[in-house]
Amino acid sequence: MKNDTLSPVFDIRGKDNLKSTNIYTDFPIYKNGKRNLISYNDDYFINDSKNVLENVKGVVRITHDKKILNKDGDTGIYPLGLMFHLSKGLLAELEKHVKGICFVRQKRIPTILSQGITIGVDEGSSLPMLYTKLNSSANPSYITESFLNKEREIVHDFDSRIIERKTNDVQVGGLLSPEAMFKFNEFSALFTGNNFNLSKSKINLLSEYGKNCFVRNQSNPRSFYIDNYDSLEIAPTNTINNIKLTIVDDGKPTRYSGTKYFSSRAGIPEELYRFSFVGNEDKTANARNLVRGLFTGYVGAENLKNMHGIYDIHTPGYNVENMRDYF
Repeated sequence: MKNDTLSPVFDIRGKDNLKSTNIYTDFPIYKNGKRNLISYNDDYFINDSKNVLENVKGVVRITHDKKILNKDGDTGIYPLGLMFHLSKGLLAELEKHVKGICFVRQKRIPTILSQGITIGVDEGSSLPMLYTKLNSSANPSYITESFLNKEREIVHDFDSRIIERKTNDVQVGGLLSPEAMFKFNEFSALFTGNNFNLSKSKINLLSEYGKNCFVRNQSNPRSFYIDNYDSLEIAPTNTINNIKLTIVDDGKPTRYSGTKYFSSRAGIPEELYRFSFVGNEDKTANARNLVRGLFTGYVGAENLKNMHGIYDIHTPGYNVENMRDYF
């Protein structure tokens, strides 16, 4: 202020479907020599904003735009920034009362809790399995790592210890969600076998068969990554409802959702005779589908069927038809 004190915080004008170029409703500061006050309803929407959901609380929702996600046609995701345009009349009015202004961001109003990329969960061991191609000419399959090679020997060679299962033998049963793992205490109170609504993320895996999976780094065979992403032209509007989610932390021997078991540990370190079977239990002398060790944490997902991709996990009860109410 002019007396070097700070004023209270004032909300700016918010808008739905914020795009690269935006035109707000023009309200004159003065009308007939008097200050023109902008009227709004009980939901804080401006009455004369011509159906574009302008509001007086500074809430904005950025619309989906592939040009924003893939800047200049290059692959990659670029951070978004907001540019504030202040008219000369507004600046002249502010100068009467203040020495300067600054903008602060309020807390995001979430409709998405976290994101996750699909993985398989083996029915026999309840352990996570990676959906990948072991080489460029191979078909996608689910893999995990044993501690024995095909000759039932304990070796260091990674390739000889891979257990591979066909796609029709394993179903999508989990999501790798880094945010859920980093905020485990928070999400462990949410993902306890409750139903959530999911939707395909705007940035997703290529839909083409053989490209919607992890790719192996041939120079570092133990490393897998996503080779290409696709920016969807139109934001997904359909939700996949009633997906039961159960969080499984690192090294968890068993987690039960009420209908299904999940695990991220096979065997016990101190007892060498403890292990798990991948797929069917095989107690013969030639069995090699044995696994021991600790696996990464993940979010168990039921009823997702075999729909591979990256998914947004929405807040409980989320429905796209209620977007105006959320906004």
